[in-house]
Amino acid sequence: GARGAQARAAQPQAAQPQVVQQPPQRPRVAPPRPRSRFNADFGPEALVALRKDLDRGQVMGIGKGLGDFADVLKKAEALNLVGTQGRNKAITELIAEIGAYCNEERRQSYDAEKKLGAKGSRITVQKYETAQAMLLEVRRLAEDGADAAFPGRGDRSSAQYLQQRQDHAARLAEMLGAKSASAGSSDVKLIKNGDNKVAYAFKSIEGETEQTTMEPGGATMRELMASAFGDAIRAQCGLDFGFPAVTAATIGNKPGALIEGLSGECFDVDGSRKELEKGERTQEETTAMRQVWENRAATIAPAELQKVMLSGLAMGNFDVKWGNMMVEADGSVRPFDAGTAFPSTCDMASAIARDLIPINLTMAPGGTDLASAQAPMDPALVAQFAAIDTNALRRTMAAARAEAARASGLAEDLVDDAAIDRALHSITIVQDILQASPQITMTDFANAYGLRMGELVSAADLQAFQALDAEDPSLINLKPREFATRLKARLAG
Repeated sequence: GARGAQARAAQPQAAQPQVVQQPPQRPRVAPPRPRSRFNADFGPEALVALRKDLDRGQVMGIGKGLGDFADVLKKAEALNLVGTQGRNKAITELIAEIGAYCNEERRQSYDAEKKLGAKGSRITVQKYETAQAMLLEVRRLAEDGADAAFPGRGDRSSAQYLQQRQDHAARLAEMLGAKSASAGSSDVKLIKNGDNKVAYAFKSIEGETEQTTMEPGGATMRELMASAFGDAIRAQCGLDFGFPAVTAATIGNKPGALIEGLSGECFDVDGSRKELEKGERTQEETTAMRQVWENRAATIAPAELQKVMLSGLAMGNFDVKWGNMMVEADGSVRPFDAGTAFPSTCDMASAIARDLIPINLTMAPGGTDLASAQAPMDPALVAQFAAIDTNALRRTMAAARAEAARASGLAEDLVDDAAIDRALHSITIVQDILQASPQITMTDFANAYGLRMGELVSAADLQAFQALDAEDPSLINLKPREFATRLKARLAG
């Protein structure tokens, strides 16, 4: 384990390079997305021609004709005729109709006919591919409408920013769906855009996991504060961890944290295991996917992984793993999920008592050694992290906590002063390690940090935790919130 490893011998202090300002990662300006071609590709004239073409597949009642695809055409024709008032309803009805048409049985039939090439049924292939093309364009049409209705959602300086962002997310969720994320113990809804990519993630207070010691709303407050935390550090020294923008919102009458959607892919080993257990993927598919992750992980620049590691530790977030970061097509990496940042006394004592390994990025997603974990720390990253002013950050985070409580309606003491101090002390520990060994590798850094984690909780608090844990060893696992309440009462008494 990290805490049991021998500390790396201190190296002579090297001259620190100048802080290098880097282009900010957030807020990013997304490339112009394709607008819907529904009106051009599936307008009244196009549908007439399509209906005529597909009906040619049936002669005198023999052969394949429109079949159930006629219902899809009827919904598309209805959308073309409807006015502005009923447009959203017509869009959702068409999306639902296409979804019913493109069921698993029909997909398998399409695959079989497609493999036959010229010998396969042209009508079967054409109907399925047309349905898929129509689905993409009608989804984009829905997003076009939402974008037009809430133009201020991306302007953080606008007084309407928060409300429009919330309303935009709610509109997309209503029309395009919100699917529960496969991994994690909290209920996280992924709100999709027209291209079926994640536009927002929404963590409701109601859906927060009961597997932590935090009271309801604790994770939401931490997500909000983590967003402000990243902004403050970027403003101080130019270091941008790329943590997503988070705002308080109410979606579907449920309050919680609305999180910026991140592009890329998540190498979520835990999620893939759950999909396998549920039968959503075969063992062969899971193995192939993990091998792809393994290969891609080997190409990620060491500085990108180092940045994710430091992002987590800067907030006292010890849930640093592949499943809590997005890898983009260009190899850049962005962290997410700060639900366990700014740890409480109980959470911190639990981590120390159980010899928690705080960094799980030194191994690739498939469990093999990661070569980049043996690379020295990036000099620019080291210099920027060294420039973080924890005293100024303490004032900023106190203000951010007050604002998060105001925006969400939650209590400030869900993240107490001690929790903020732990994150700031964690920054100091990181700065000390990097100052002593600026070229330390990520593997050796994990060992060095693990040896100092005990500083983040007092001996008295740790002893109280261990005493309570000894009285009822199962309580912290079965009822962590009750355990935390008892510990708090014991420490207060």
